[in-house]
Amino acid sequence: MGILKKTKTGTIHLLLVFVLALFGVALFAEPVVSTGENRFAVRAEIFPFASFGLSSTAVEPFNFFSKALFEQAVSKSLVVQVDLPSLANEVPVGYLSGINNTNAVVELSLDASLMVSSNNSYLAIQVKPNHIIIPAARVTEFGLLENAVITIQEREAGASQRAPAGKYTAIITISIKSGS
Repeated sequence: MGILKKTKTGTIHLLLVFVLALFGVALFAEPVVSTGENRFAVRAEIFPFASFGLSSTAVEPFNFFSKALFEQAVSKSLVVQVDLPSLANEVPVGYLSGINNTNAVVELSLDASLMVSSNNSYLAIQVKPNHIIIPAARVTEFGLLENAVITIQEREAGASQRAPAGKYTAIITISIKSGS
């Protein structure tokens, strides 16, 4: 019948030969050694943003640590009450702040409409500054515009003193001129 007989001991002998063959190859074979380097890549994406907003009081420094904190501290619109005759001088009406994580400077343009009354009288005002930038980000820092004071003033000297009675409203528009 050959080398192995069909018995329990034959099956055991067959298993023993098989196990010795496996371990023998593993014991006497050359070990496989990896040469060179093993590497893997770690990737992350940070999306670009440039954001600006208004506030009636100065934005606290810690609010410039992240976009989320910044956007909670500022508003997209602001309503301010002023004493019309005081517009003979510059009158602060709010703060403009911005945060930028791009490598481009963001230019903002500020423009004021006429102050128009409920009876269609008007007063020409100017806004300062009329141009401002949010700096570009640097390697480990956001570009920040921190609490620039926005002021308004009459264009024609004495016009606010001579304005007819009425409730006046003007709109100050802030728009991006260039940047991201």
